[in-house]
Amino acid sequence: MSEDNLEKNVDLKRVLAIMLSRWYIIAIALIIALVMSYIKLRYTTPIYQANIYLRLEDEKNSGITDLFRFGRSGARLDNQMKTETEVIRSRTVALKSLQALNMPFTYEFQGKILKQKLYPNTIFVIQPIYIDSSSQLQFNVVFKNKIAFDIISGDTKKTYQIGDTIIIGSNALVIKPHHVNSINSVVGVPIKVIQNNIEAMSVNLASSINVETVKGTSLFSLSIQSDMSQFTIDYLNTLAKVYIKEQVINKAQTNEQTLAFIEAQLSNFSKDVQA
Repeated sequence: MSEDNLEKNVDLKRVLAIMLSRWYIIAIALIIALVMSYIKLRYTTPIYQANIYLRLEDEKNSGITDLFRFGRSGARLDNQMKTETEVIRSRTVALKSLQALNMPFTYEFQGKILKQKLYPNTIFVIQPIYIDSSSQLQFNVVFKNKIAFDIISGDTKKTYQIGDTIIIGSNALVIKPHHVNSINSVVGVPIKVIQNNIEAMSVNLASSINVETVKGTSLFSLSIQSDMSQFTIDYLNTLAKVYIKEQVINKAQTNEQTLAFIEAQLSNFSKDVQA
């Protein structure tokens, strides 16, 4: 064995001996890393992602023919796909999707660690009698039993029963449970009710949705992230339905306008012939 190899073996043994003599430092560092990782995972709100695919119909089929024959799309189809991408990400489509989901309120409660949102099972539902659109309504509901509950709004606390008309400021509403037995699971638990600003939500959702074209196809890949797993699925499915419905309506209107134009041209042509 050469002197260089001998020195390397001696140095390696020395390093290992030092590390073993300081094993507790390594153990402490490992424990700290594990604890920090646990705390981060425990106190971080989980984010869920949903994906869906939509197929773009090429009215003249030329773009899609090029896509499958030559592995590329024509400029017309590219422009059409870019246009449809902007339509899907538009605030109008997002707003109609939220309106279809019918989410005037958000319900949440404080769990053992994190705040949790009640969706889709909200335990009870708020039935508005009159809601002031200019107000951002927020209040807590604390059930005492299956029938009675407290409404806490700011410093005001008042007891009501199921079916009573609740007056909060200039707002009037009624609380009804989905099922009487469902109340048992939340007796004594403050549930925060927040009036949703649908306009603001639609802007946020429109900007957060990710739309990508799938290379070599006429497909769109749509994805969105949220802290409510079921909401991401419901919203994306609803958005797809709204988008398809809008496409059908727009095509029907275009066809009607085309027919009207053709009939007008034929009428003018007939008058010219008769003249």
